[in-house]
Formats: sequence, C-alpha cells, structure tokens
Amino acid sequence: MKNRMKNRGMTVPGSDTTILQHDFDRLAAGLFLPASVRSCLRILLLFDMELGKIRHHVADPGLLRIRTGFLRQSVALPDGNGLPLARQMNGCFGNGGHWLTVADRLVGAHEQMAGNGRDSREYCNAFIDRQTALLELAVLAAGSDKKHPDFLLFAQSGRAYGGALLLCEGKPAGEGETVLGLDNVRESYDSLRQWREMDDRQIRTALLPVALVPSYLQQIHSLDKRKQRQVLLSPFRKTRILWRAARNGFPAAAPV
Repeated sequence: MKNRMKNRGMTVPGSDTTILQHDFDRLAAGLFLPASVRSCLRILLLFDMELGKIRHHVADPGLLRIRTGFLRQSVALPDGNGLPLARQMNGCFGNGGHWLTVADRLVGAHEQMAGNGRDSREYCNAFIDRQTALLELAVLAAGSDKKHPDFLLFAQSGRAYGGALLLCEGKPAGEGETVLGLDNVRESYDSLRQWREMDDRQIRTALLPVALVPSYLQQIHSLDKRKQRQVLLSPFRKTRILWRAARNGFPAAAPV
C-alpha cells in the first residue's frame, strides 16, 4: 500500500508513515482522485494531524485556544503567518471563501474534543463535527466551483462515518451510547440516497471513505455477539472496498 501511494504521488518525505497512521481511510480514498486534489488532501490531513497534536499535548484550555487560534488566523493569510502548513492550506483552497468557515469548524471540533471526556455526548458530537468538516473540505478541494451536496448531506455523511469510527474504537459509554447507537449510524448511512446517486464522480470520490461504513457496521454487529469491542479492518480489505465503491458505486444499504 505504501509503495502504491508513493507511485501515485501521495507521499511526503518524513511524513507519509504518520499520515497513514493518522487517517488511512482518507489517504487510501485519495488514490482515486486526480493528482492536484490528492496534493490538497494530503495537506488537509497534515493540518488535521497538527490540530490533533495540539489537542493531545496542550493540557491547559487557555493555551490550547491560543495555539488553535493562531492556526485559525494563519490559514486565512496568503503567507500563512510564516507557517508552511498554513501557507499550503491557503494555496490549495484560496484566499478567502467558504472553506475558511469549514476550516474554522474543524478547529472548533478539535477544541471541543479536548475539553470533554471521550464518553461524553459533547466529545461524540465534536468527533462527528470533525469528520463532517473533513468530508466537506475534501469536496471543496475536489471542485468548489461545481455543484456539491447541501449541508444536510454532509451532516448525514459525517454522522454515519464518524459514528461508525467511534463505535469501532470501543462503544462510548453513558451519553455517547445514546448518541451513537448502531441504529442511528445505520439510519444516517441509509439516508444518503442523494450521495449515492451523485453524477459528479470527482466529488463523489471525495466522499468515498463513507463507503466503508457498512463494513464497519457489519464487523461491529459480529463482534457484539462475542462481547468484543475492537473492530479491525485490514488496510488491504479497506483498499479493496474503496476500489469497488469507486468503480461500481457505493453499497446501497447498511447491514441489519
């Protein structure tokens, strides 16, 4: 997989392995996008990874907001306030526009995740907001000048994909269990008829990670019977699922 990504122009010296560990699903889905969009997707994942590092390593809420606030300001400037990653984000998405609003939501989601426990309703909702913002930014990178899905479609996609990921990491307890029950995730995925019927192949491919949701749910359903928590889909299996979805269309429904 790593060699295939290198051949398709997805790697960055010194960071390809960390990107793969950070978000394999999106990086693998990016193999089916044009080279220019793959480059922007790589930069987007590096930006999300940087926000994750700040969230994990800065314990003080005030200092965290100072750090994330500086990133917020930097991506809006052509020179990136001297930050190479912020300058690359601005170069990919443009100086101004709707993407800045979405990027601000991405930063805010990381802040909310940092301020709440993993089992809380707030953390679960923030995690889904993060996944939704990443999906929308990927679509904007794929073609912001084209007609793309409305907010409701992004919310459904983010809820289905983000919920499946959280449940795969280990079912959230307490409030999170109510927010992210299997039925809720399944219903979110099954409501994506407009997404599955989309004519624009490039934008549809930008949403490709959501095609993994049925397989995640199937694994969760199977492991539930054995009282296990962790769901592991191999990189090979994920790549095969994404390839089939890109070629033949997305799965029509999530499993019961």
